[in-house]
Amino acid sequence: MNRLLSAFLLFLTVLPVPAAEKGAAKPNTLTPKEIADGWILLFDGETTFGWKVDGPAEVAGEVLRLGGKKDTFAGPDTEFGACDFSFEFEAGEISKSEVIVVGWETTFKALAGNLRGWQRCKGSITPDGIIGFECGTFGDTYLSASLEENDPRTLRFKVPAGETLTLRNLKLKPVGLKPIFNGKDLTGWKEVKIERTKSKYSVTPAGELNVKDGPGDLQTTGQWDDFVLRLDVFSNGSHLNSGVFFRCLPGEFWSGYESQIRNEWLTDVTLTDGTRLRGSYTPTGDGATLRVCTVEGKQVKPTKEVRTLARDEIKDVVHHRDLPIDYGTGAIYNRQPARRVVSDDRVWFTKTVVAHGNHLAVWVNGVQVSDFTDTRPADRSARKGLKLDKGPLSLQGHDPTTDLSFRNIWIAELPKAPKP
Repeated sequence: MNRLLSAFLLFLTVLPVPAAEKGAAKPNTLTPKEIADGWILLFDGETTFGWKVDGPAEVAGEVLRLGGKKDTFAGPDTEFGACDFSFEFEAGEISKSEVIVVGWETTFKALAGNLRGWQRCKGSITPDGIIGFECGTFGDTYLSASLEENDPRTLRFKVPAGETLTLRNLKLKPVGLKPIFNGKDLTGWKEVKIERTKSKYSVTPAGELNVKDGPGDLQTTGQWDDFVLRLDVFSNGSHLNSGVFFRCLPGEFWSGYESQIRNEWLTDVTLTDGTRLRGSYTPTGDGATLRVCTVEGKQVKPTKEVRTLARDEIKDVVHHRDLPIDYGTGAIYNRQPARRVVSDDRVWFTKTVVAHGNHLAVWVNGVQVSDFTDTRPADRSARKGLKLDKGPLSLQGHDPTTDLSFRNIWIAELPKAPKP
């Protein structure tokens, strides 16, 4: 690795974060263009959700600080295939910390005393397994190396005892994805029909795949096991229910793992007479309706009681997006609720799903909302146990209220994960 070190250090020294950018945007966020282009956040600025951390680490002031009295080894626990990535670090007097990126490592020790303030690193991994760090100023590649088959496809950071390393704006964009919906017809897709099927799948003049009514199941003719999937979703109503299934059983209805679609969460409502209600809140033209819910821990359970509230009855409304109803958009349905509901109805949102062995992760608008490892015994059906085999994807029509649109459905195979 020493022959690569001097080139990498040169790269780092010419990529300080420009002063003009400081304060220009909130750290650890994505622009609408970045979301549309497929970028996701590896660190949300609030927690270490989705990370494996061994050693001291804390999140404070929208940064992640690694290190302390013990050695620290940390990084996202999702692995990717071909991708672009970037991150910013502040080294201070750090002398021995290492950044381990997809199979190779280098040290910051030669930078002690040379760097002050935030520094930016950018890099990419090609589909052929070639990694390169690029200088954003001059467009030159200062470091490149070939990956071994078992090298991790993500970032790792190692900080020895007594040192610290501060990180922010860790972003990654999976690349090499290919479309599986042509925007013209349903070529490459096949409806699974049962006696009670009612869904209607069509392609709109705008080139969107629309599903109305339910139940229904539209499967791909292609099959995947380890993959990264990206698609845009639009819910044409309030709290509509649908899902993206994967590793399905070909020709079998609603099989496979399900990445839930349901933009619904718990809301506290205080009325002018002091009454306090909790439930699913839906604004209307002259007020709102509230489906009363009960809460047990993180489980939100709707009741049959629905209140109609006039506008002048409502004093205060407090939303709790961290308490999703029916698991919430981005959840691994029946396995792990979404950490919070990021998306809204009647607004396009982007979902990224990564399946790598028994580890499943989902991002909504670039924010990670689920991070699930399936430890169940193996079964042919993911609804009953761990399924690692290839299977189709499918789009769900849930019930008579279903009315959702999909576009920009892209997928890439990932290097096969070792069996757990």
